[in-house]
Amino acid sequence: MDGAKKKKLGIGAVILLVIMIAVWQISNIMTSAEPLTAEEATNKVKDLYSGEIVEVKEGKELYLITIELETGTYEIEIDRLTGDIGSMTRTTTDLADKEQSNGKNSNQEDSQETPSSENPQGSDDQANGGKQSEPKPESSGKKPEAPKLLSEKEAIAIALKEINGEVEEVELQTSDGITYYLIEVEREVNDEDEEATIKINAVTGEVKSIFWEE
Repeated sequence: MDGAKKKKLGIGAVILLVIMIAVWQISNIMTSAEPLTAEEATNKVKDLYSGEIVEVKEGKELYLITIELETGTYEIEIDRLTGDIGSMTRTTTDLADKEQSNGKNSNQEDSQETPSSENPQGSDDQANGGKQSEPKPESSGKKPEAPKLLSEKEAIAIALKEINGEVEEVELQTSDGITYYLIEVEREVNDEDEEATIKINAVTGEVKSIFWEE
């Protein structure tokens, strides 16, 4: 009886030892994984978008990469360990929006009333004992806005510029934190039908790939 108990205890000890070794190996594999370098993170963004890298900020858990595209300037978060893209935020608008904003500011400045010569300092200065009041600082900062997706109609227009044909299907998909339009276009060439799937970035409108069906 004692021998059977010892045998069971021995088997249990061996199993426990095997489990401990397996856990130790898994832990070593996880801890030995090298995080993404700043250069690798930058190259990944360049592969995804055709734009100019403006700035790369390094944090403990992620990289914050600023890239300038035709539609504006964006901040992209990339996980240092996994390389996954967490979010994409637009920080500035495109040139047309900037010009429109500048036009509004100019009109506002022109519409401001000039103080009268009788009381150049205004009633607020009288309340302060005749002292000229200091202008209040205006906040020039703008909260980052989430990137606006292209409409389905805009995406179709981009696709038809690449391939002139008839749109069969439009699908919106997200991969690695990036949203794409997949647009199937069919055309007739030499009495034969050809079908292609065009992959378009739903934020920038950039054509990423064209896949022809065989």
